[in-house]
Amino acid sequence: MKALTRRWRLIVLCAGIFGGISSQAHARNLADIVKARSIKVGILTDVPSLNQASGNKRIGFEVALMDKFAKSLKISVVWVKTDSKSIKNDLTSNKIDLLLPQRELLSSPLPSGISNSAPYYCSGAVILTRDTAIKNSSGLLDKKIAIQPGKSYFDYLKRLSLEKNANVGRDVNTTILDLIYKNADVVIVDKLAALQAIGVYPKANLKMSHLLWATQFNALVNSKDTTLVEAFNRFIKKIVDTGEYEQLSQPYFAESVRCSGY
Repeated sequence: MKALTRRWRLIVLCAGIFGGISSQAHARNLADIVKARSIKVGILTDVPSLNQASGNKRIGFEVALMDKFAKSLKISVVWVKTDSKSIKNDLTSNKIDLLLPQRELLSSPLPSGISNSAPYYCSGAVILTRDTAIKNSSGLLDKKIAIQPGKSYFDYLKRLSLEKNANVGRDVNTTILDLIYKNADVVIVDKLAALQAIGVYPKANLKMSHLLWATQFNALVNSKDTTLVEAFNRFIKKIVDTGEYEQLSQPYFAESVRCSGY
């Protein structure tokens, strides 16, 4: 009888331990986040004007946006660095509650268990050159081209049969440096990165084309919890309607990054 009792105690103890581990592994819903008084927001990289470290804090449009969202819930923001390989695990566990992709173009379709918010900013691809602007794809012929990483960028050149003339940069910043240091005649990069480069390298006399295609950037969340994404979507719509969105973005971008459709 004593042995049986000990076995039951062991079973109950193990159930408690593993049950605790299991509950900790579940993503938090909005009620959990509000109760904890903080939201854990994942970021992939530092991007000037969008989200970057500055001393012991972070600055940029995404930071201002999430601070305002958190304030509406009377909570604070905790920034958590992650990477593209860990997104699903981080969102389906309790490591992060929401991910902002910065300029990263994540694979589509998204992994199972992960869903998008409404877009929180919009950009797109442009052709960036020195001295003389190229308005469309016809100006790319016989040019040494560099493109930032991303399937949509490579597919664009492939449709034009220009993929053999292109070098894929390690990231958007190194791609732009190919143009600055004249390793490429033209680069095809994110519009916001191009606008930033025009400001950073005034002596290069950089010229930007019209938008080649538009890109929406969405926050990523755990599909099992709709309360957080619904709250975030309502928040975005509200600040667009009140004009607060433009007030948040103007200090960081020379042009509006608001998506059409709001």
